[in-house]
Amino acid sequence: MDGSERIRSAARRRSILGLAVLWFVATLSVGVSVGEAQTLKWGDLVVSDSGLLQVDPVSGAQTPMLALPGCCGGVTFDGNGDILVLAGGPPRVLKIDVSSLAVSTVSSDQLLVAPNSITVAGNGEILVSDHGALRVIRIDPATGVQSLVSSGGFFSMPSGIVVDSAGQIFVADANAFGGGGGVIRVNPTTGAQVVVASGGNFTANPNGQSSDPTGLALAANGDLLVADPRGIARQGGLAGQVVRVNPITGVQTVVSLGGLLADPWGIAVARNGLILVTDPVDFGSAARITRIDPVTASQTVVSTGAHLSGPLALAIMPAIVRAGADQVLTANNIGQATAILSGTSNSPSGSADTYCWTLDTSMPVPPSPTACFAGAPSVSVTLGLGVHTLRFWITEPSGESAFDDVQVTVQLPEIAGPQGPQGEIGLQGPKGDKGDPGTQGAQGEKGDRGDTGAAGAPGAKGDKGDRGDIGPVGPQGPKGDPTALPKGTVIELLADAVPPTGFTLVGSYIRELRPPDPGRDSRGRDDGRREVRIRVNVFVKQ
Repeated sequence: MDGSERIRSAARRRSILGLAVLWFVATLSVGVSVGEAQTLKWGDLVVSDSGLLQVDPVSGAQTPMLALPGCCGGVTFDGNGDILVLAGGPPRVLKIDVSSLAVSTVSSDQLLVAPNSITVAGNGEILVSDHGALRVIRIDPATGVQSLVSSGGFFSMPSGIVVDSAGQIFVADANAFGGGGGVIRVNPTTGAQVVVASGGNFTANPNGQSSDPTGLALAANGDLLVADPRGIARQGGLAGQVVRVNPITGVQTVVSLGGLLADPWGIAVARNGLILVTDPVDFGSAARITRIDPVTASQTVVSTGAHLSGPLALAIMPAIVRAGADQVLTANNIGQATAILSGTSNSPSGSADTYCWTLDTSMPVPPSPTACFAGAPSVSVTLGLGVHTLRFWITEPSGESAFDDVQVTVQLPEIAGPQGPQGEIGLQGPKGDKGDPGTQGAQGEKGDRGDTGAAGAPGAKGDKGDRGDIGPVGPQGPKGDPTALPKGTVIELLADAVPPTGFTLVGSYIRELRPPDPGRDSRGRDDGRREVRIRVNVFVKQ
């Protein structure tokens, strides 16, 4: 190996770590720019490059989704079909809503230092390999809380990570086992590490160059597929490779070597079993995505150039099939109810798909048409009393299929029973507190006049009135017996009157007598009346 080849080999070796942190460092100073929202279909590719790209697996057309230079390490989908992607500045897990491209942070910092790859377990928990801290981290997708699964041990540069149906975790390490790398199994409960594969295809080649197992994917049969940008050299040169590893025995089988595989990094398996690999090709215009047939090892370019400059990882949009929300129905008078069902999916084939509604939920593959009670997405079905689980299958023209279940409960109507006998009257409770005074009511109409009341008490004595006029002289009364008067009695008599016996004249005076309106009648005429002057004699009894 000449000097230039040694320099190139050393540079490629250092790129394992440098490339893995490139996206992390770049995001420290670059903001997020969201592209136009696109509808991701079943089987579409999402590629992490200098941002996120949507790639059509058939035409290879590229659509920018999230522009963030240096962004995006590992990428995967959660159970709802939303994208989970690793980013830096600070180290974090982002979630991208596939319908709106809205970006939210699931978790950041804590145990994360330089996260490399990401996957989702069957229970929805997020698992991340971190080559900066040499560990595997579990993240609660609801709270973002992180916990340590495993650290140290065989880890030297943990990269790709997957989890099988039993929950066992597998990690590809590019630098473990003396530098040749390999695959490590991690117990999800204890964190214990076990060597699955090392040596063999993951060793130094005749020129002393080491392999770098980086990307990791899980085949349908449970086998592990490893992307290695530095596979065993052919005729002393460098070549990328994809290696199949039995997860139990560790037996290795080369699936594809060289050809279009220059620097294979990210790897994923389509539902039809075809393998898809990202290849930065020294981060130039030749960067591409390659499809590999696992049976024939044939290679085909899916997409190249354009927005691809350094693709690190990719994920395949899963089938999202929805049978609808669970229903609770009330039976009619013969114990039946009709359920309206409407199934949906993200299949790109549309009306070319085949649909099947069935009550048989035991079959892992689509039933024959004769076992389907309906062959359209939207149907109505009459069900009897009880709990029914119905399965909605969709099969694409390629033969790929997926399903979802819905539960329909038919229950009896609620009918009120006869009224029971009246219970005994209970004891009277204690008197309640006096209520607050009410507001004054409106004034009533005027009532009838009441009876006359009792006479009131006499009023206070009034002021003395004016002196009245002198009344007319009354008739002379009968003559009294003067002898009966006591001694010293004084009497007055007219001058021509004779005094009684025993009275002696002691003096006299003149008295004036005036009428009320001298000389005038009621009409003001002179009536001839005038003042009268008379002499009065005064006598005393001796």
